[in-house]
Amino acid sequence: CVARAHAHTVRCAQHAPGAAYHARSIVLHRDDDDVADEPDPKLARLTRQRGLKKMSALLSFSPLNLAVAPLRSSRSSRSSRTRAAPPQTSAAAFSRVTAAQTRELLAAGTHKYLDVRSPKEFNDAHAKGAVNISIADMSSGKPVPNPGFLAAVNAAFPDRDAKLIVGCLSGGRSEKAVAMMVKDGYTALCDLEGGFRKYNEEFTPEGKARAKPGVWKDTGPITWTDS
Repeated sequence: CVARAHAHTVRCAQHAPGAAYHARSIVLHRDDDDVADEPDPKLARLTRQRGLKKMSALLSFSPLNLAVAPLRSSRSSRSSRTRAAPPQTSAAAFSRVTAAQTRELLAAGTHKYLDVRSPKEFNDAHAKGAVNISIADMSSGKPVPNPGFLAAVNAAFPDRDAKLIVGCLSGGRSEKAVAMMVKDGYTALCDLEGGFRKYNEEFTPEGKARAKPGVWKDTGPITWTDS
C-alpha cells in the first residue's frame, strides 16, 4: 500500500511549502476491499523523492543542536539544585516559654536554667539550680558586652543539643544571648518571656507557687489561695 509505505513522507510534504498539492495525489490508506485510483507513477516518484528530502532535513541534527541540548540539560539541573528546599532556619532552634512552663520544665529535670544577668542581680535572687554567665556588665548603668560570654557558655554546656532555658531580668538580654548561642550552634534553647522578674512574681526561687489574693466571699473576708 502506498499510504503505508510513505505515511511519513505525506506528513512532511503537508508541512513543507508548495508540497501540499502532492499529498492529495497519494492514496493514504487502502484495504483489500477499497477501490481507488492509482497515482501517476512519475508524480508518485517525484513526490516520494521530494518528501524524503524534506523528512531528512527535518530529522537531521546539526553539531550545534547536539551541543545545545546538553547545555540546556546542565542549566536545568543547576536550576533544580538552586531551587532545593531551604535549610532549617534558626527560628526552629529556640522557642519562647512562660514562667509557668519554665517551672514545669525545671521540675521535670529536662532543662537547665542559664541566667545571663549580672553577678549582683544573680546573688540577690535566682531560680534554684541556675547557672550564671553574664552576657553584659551592668555596673556602669549601661550594658557593656562580655567578650567571654560564648566561651564561658561552651565550657559550661559543651553539648550543642543541651536543653537550656535562658533568662535575664525582663527579656532583653536573654533575647540577645539566645541569638548568639543559636548562631554558635545550640539547637534546643528556650527564651523566658518576661525574664526572672516575671518568674519571681509567680514562683519562689525553689519553684513553689506564690500566694495570690482570692476574691471576697459573702461568708467571710478575703481568702488566700495557692495556684
